[in-house]
Formats: sequence, C-alpha cells, structure tokens
Amino acid sequence: MRAVRAYGCALVVVLAACRTQPAAPSVEKSAEGARAAAPARDASPRSMKELPTTDHTIAVGNLQAQIADYEKRLAKAPNGPAILKALVGLYAMRAQFFSRLDDYDRAGALAERLVKVAPADGEAWAARAGCRASMHRFQDALADLDEAERRGVRNDELAGARASIYQALGRYGDAAKIRERKAREWPTLASLGALASLRAEEGNTDEAERLFIEAQDKFSDVSPFSLAWLYLQEGLMWQKAGYLSRARELFEAAHERLPEYAPVTSHLASVEAVTGSRDRAIALVRPLVDGSDDPEYAGQLASLLADGGDKAEAAALRARAADRYRQLIAQHPAAFADHAARFWLGPGGDAKQALALARLNLDARKTSESYELVIDAALAAGTTKIACDAAERALALPKPSPPLRLAAARAADTCARVN
Repeated sequence: MRAVRAYGCALVVVLAACRTQPAAPSVEKSAEGARAAAPARDASPRSMKELPTTDHTIAVGNLQAQIADYEKRLAKAPNGPAILKALVGLYAMRAQFFSRLDDYDRAGALAERLVKVAPADGEAWAARAGCRASMHRFQDALADLDEAERRGVRNDELAGARASIYQALGRYGDAAKIRERKAREWPTLASLGALASLRAEEGNTDEAERLFIEAQDKFSDVSPFSLAWLYLQEGLMWQKAGYLSRARELFEAAHERLPEYAPVTSHLASVEAVTGSRDRAIALVRPLVDGSDDPEYAGQLASLLADGGDKAEAAALRARAADRYRQLIAQHPAAFADHAARFWLGPGGDAKQALALARLNLDARKTSESYELVIDAALAAGTTKIACDAAERALALPKPSPPLRLAAARAADTCARVN
C-alpha cells in the first residue's frame, strides 16, 4: 500500500471530501426510482482481471500492521512528530474505510499533540485541519490550513483540502475552481474522482460519469482502497438518482475488492433490501453492527428486521443506536447531526428530534442535502412553515440538486394545501 502522506487526516479529506457518506435512501424513494430505466452500460467498473488489485486481506493486514508498528514507536517516543503524523493519517484512514469512529477521536487527539510539540511545522497544522474537517469543524479547519501555509506549506499542496471543505459547506463554485484546476494540471484518480464527486453532488450526472470513468483509467496502484472509494462515489450518484441496478453493480465491484469497506457494504445492503433481497441485506449488515461503533448500522439493521417481522431484536437495536447517537451528538454535534437526524426521521421515530438536528446541520453547511433533510423532517413533524421557508431558501441556491427540487416541490404542495 502507498505511504501515508504527511498531512494525516488531510489525506482522507482530499480523497473523500467528507467523513460521512449519505444515508441509505428510504424504501419508498428507492422503490420509485427503481422503475427508472438504467443508463447505458459504460466502461466502469473494471473487472478484477482488467484492473487487478491486491487481495483485500493483504491490503487490510498491511494497514493494521502499519498502525501496530507506529503505535509501538509512539510508545517509545510519544512526541515524535514523524510518528504522530503517520498515525494521524493511518487512524483516519481506518476510520473512513471501516467506520471506526473511535479512530477519529484518536487521530484528533494525536493531531492536537502534534501541533503542540511541533508548532513551527506547517504540516502539523495541515494534519490537524484534516481532523477538524472530518468532525465538521470547518471554520477551524480552514484557519489551520491558513496557518499551515504561513508556516511553509505551499498553497497548492493545501488546495485539495480547502476544496473538500468548500464542497462540504456547499460552496460549490469555490470548490470547482480548485477541483477543475487540479484535474486539468494533474489528472489522477484522486483529482478526477474528486471533481466527479463534486459534479455528482451538483446533479450533473453526465459529466460526473465521464469523469469517474476517466479517473478509473488513471488508477496506477495495486492497493484496492482508492479504487473501491471511486466505485462507491459513482454508486452513490446512481443510487440517489434512482438507478439501482447500476448502483448495485458499482457497490458490488467495490465490495469485491474491499469487503471490509463498511459504507460500501451498507449501501449495497440498502439496494438489496429495496430490490427484494432482504435476507442478503441482513446478512451484509450484521457484521457491521458487530465490528463498528457507528450507530448507523444498528439503525439500518433495526429497519430491516422490523420490516421482516422481528420486532424484538429491532427494538433492541433501535435503543442501542439511539443511545450511541445521543453520545455522539453530545461529543461532536456538528459531525453527527445529519446522520442522527436521518435515524430519528427513520427507525428512531421522532420527527421533532430529527428536525432539530437537521436544522443544526443546516446551520453548519448549506448543501442541497442539508436543505432536503430539513424539508423532509419539517414535513414529517408537521411544521409546514419551516418546510416552506427552507424550500424557498433552497431554490435560491446556485445549483439545487434534482432531489432537492423534488423535496421543495413536496413542500410547496403542502404549503399550498395548508394556506
């Protein structure tokens, strides 16, 4: 596997744009979208024969071995800057791919220590910026990137991290200027994939699809992590657009290369459940509940089991997820408000709580998904005025996504009936 870049958490931010993945869509929305005609077959995903990668057990074992090695080094030299930088990046990578939320806390704590022991090192500030961004502390992260530049890190080296934060904040124009330049000047899987994810979020699926294919063709590694990430991003685009057979194809390809990739497994399960393979969906999610401290998977399994009639286990899982979300909101409110809101809107069964969290999330970032979540939660809670106000503000965005336009239309219809 490739060496960890010096910027630690920033490595993950540049690659993935944001810590969290979009929540699995509701059964109702997906079932409707499943009837849409699938787009024409394109050149992705490549098969293992066409584009071979290292066996996943070896790749995951290498990552775990690196972490164990650096942990031993850290025990001997607790304030070694190079060791701290490496571990920050490795913890963040494990957190991103395996949904190990405790690793985000470990990475953040080490990044704070790194800045204290090496305050003159710009790379230390860049590492902390990445960790803060992963917890949705975006303004703090941008301030750290500015400090990193003042302390000698070139602006071009920090541009990808800035673009990721701009995208997470809904500042798509600012993000696009950086993404487009980097993709043009240095077309790699990471730069092209990042631009593709931006275009997908803007609703430009045609350009995004072209960029995803181009990014795949720039793959020059043997480790499966980056390619699995790329297939997940394209799969999410098609899943949100309602093309579930295409989404499944990409999720399956990512899962084949890296079955330990928790968000991939979760989204594959959500598609399987909607298209009639509930038993497989349950089988996919169960290991996630046991192997991750992310409550999203307990909530997902609770919904699957409840729909299948297993009310007792579903109730226990809902309670477990609710307790964990309360803990996470108390510790990192901005980072988990969106996913917690979706939980309370779905299996948690508390639309008012969902609305409060959705509004907290919208305060932090004005994205299409944030507005859509507020509208859905407000309509479910019966607070029509909030839904109507959010819809009006959402449609004033430079590029409201197609799903947001649909949510705004639902709100407008409700507003018209109420008034």
